[in-house]
Amino acid sequence: MFVVPEIDAYRISKIASETITANKAGMVSYGYTPGATNTSALRKVKEGIKAIRELYNGPLVIHATPDFIMELELELSGKIINTTFSKGGIDTAVPSVDGVPIISTPSNRMYTAITIYDGKTPGQEQGGYVKGSTAKNINFVVLPRTTPIAITKQDIMRIFDPTINQKLNAWQMDYRRFHDIWVLDNKLDSIYLNIKESKE
Repeated sequence: MFVVPEIDAYRISKIASETITANKAGMVSYGYTPGATNTSALRKVKEGIKAIRELYNGPLVIHATPDFIMELELELSGKIINTTFSKGGIDTAVPSVDGVPIISTPSNRMYTAITIYDGKTPGQEQGGYVKGSTAKNINFVVLPRTTPIAITKQDIMRIFDPTINQKLNAWQMDYRRFHDIWVLDNKLDSIYLNIKESKE
């Protein structure tokens, strides 16, 4: 129930926190609210693409919130170009700017930090994750597809049919997923973050 959203939120928050900590010049932009008066979503995303293109010339990808994508589409009404984004043998048509695919990522996964609930501690019984207490909201992140190194391992899945499952009259699948994401130190300058809140 929480596996995919939690993995997404963890990976995005880890990339964001490492980028912020690295503090590479011009790679983190603060204080932009999509749709604010006298602002341009197109300019913001092009600044991110340009910052990375100064250092890296391979294929890029953008993860952006639906709010940011909506502002970009309104600004480029009738002019936004779709491109094909391929992942795991599946081709998806997504909007793009300068040939860089923009992947819509739910806002509740675009945080600079998250708190993971263990499912046991009082107040955390529901499991899953929440926005970290000091976290900021990410509008979009631009990065090369090869910068983050995602690793994952799944234990053997055990499947119980309804006659064996003692909790419900339903099928049950038990497994453990171990995962992490790494960004090499020499690639921390190839990630661009645009954050909604001010730096403080």
